Amino acid sequence: MRALRDRVVVVTGAAAGIGRALAEAFADQGARLVLADLDAEGLETTRRGLATAARSVCVPTDVTDAGALDALASRAFEIRGDVAVLCNNAGVAAGGVVWEQSLEDWQWMFSANVMGIVHGLRSFVPRLLLQNRPAHVVNTASMMGLLTAPGLGAYGASKHAALAISETLRHDLAAVGAPIGVSVLCPGPVASRIHEERTRPGASRRAAASDAEREAQKAQIVALMNASIPPRAVADAVVRAVIEDRFFVFSHPDQIPGVEARCAEIRRSA
Repeated sequence: MRALRDRVVVVTGAAAGIGRALAEAFADQGARLVLADLDAEGLETTRRGLATAARSVCVPTDVTDAGALDALASRAFEIRGDVAVLCNNAGVAAGGVVWEQSLEDWQWMFSANVMGIVHGLRSFVPRLLLQNRPAHVVNTASMMGLLTAPGLGAYGASKHAALAISETLRHDLAAVGAPIGVSVLCPGPVASRIHEERTRPGASRRAAASDAEREAQKAQIVALMNASIPPRAVADAVVRAVIEDRFFVFSHPDQIPGVEARCAEIRRSA
C-alpha cells in the first residue's frame, strides 16, 4: 500500500483518542476520510481538524449494529468507488474481577470490541475483494490481547478475540490470494477517553463498586492515561505498518518481555 493520496480511509471510533489520531495521520497522507462513531459532535470536531476536511465525511455509527456497518460501507464506497483502508478501531473498556463483572459488562465489551470488528469485516471485506485493488484492514486490539492482568478479564478476553480474528483474517485473505493486507494494533497505555465509559450500561456502573471505590479506580486510570503516550504516536506507527504491510503494531515495546515470559511458560509446560 504505497499510495494513499485521494484514496478513502474508514476509521471507526474516530471522535477522539486513537481514532481521531488515525484520521489525522491518514489525512496527512492525502487520504479522504470516512469517520464513524456514536459521538456525532466529536466526529465533526475530528473532521474539521483534518488536512483533507473538505473531502472527508462523518457518518454517525454504532459498530454493535451490523446494519449500521452495512450503511457505513455503502457510504464509503459511494465516494470514489473503492476503499483503501478500513480501521476497525472503536472499542470500550471497564475493569472488574471475573466472577463479579456483570453480564451487561461482558456483553457491552464483546459487542463493541469483538462484534464491532466482525461487523466491519462482514460489511467491507467482500467489497474490498470485488474491487481487486490493494487495500488494508487495521483492527485495534491491545497488549491485553497478548497478556493478561488482574481486573481485566472481560476486556482482555475481548482483545484476545480481536487478535485471533485478525490473525485468521490474514490467513484467509492469503489463502484466496487477495491483495488485502492486515495489521493488528496492540497498544499499551495511550492517552484517550476509553476510561470514561460513556456507553457502559448504567446498571453495571452502579453495581461495579461503591462511589468511593469508583472514584479511586477512575483516579488510577486517569493517572495512567496522563502518563501514557499520545495517540498520534500510535497513529503514525499504524500508517507506517499499512505502507510497509506489517501485521503487528506495538506502541510499547517495553511490554514485549511479558509476552516472551508467557511463551516461555508455554514451552516449559509442553
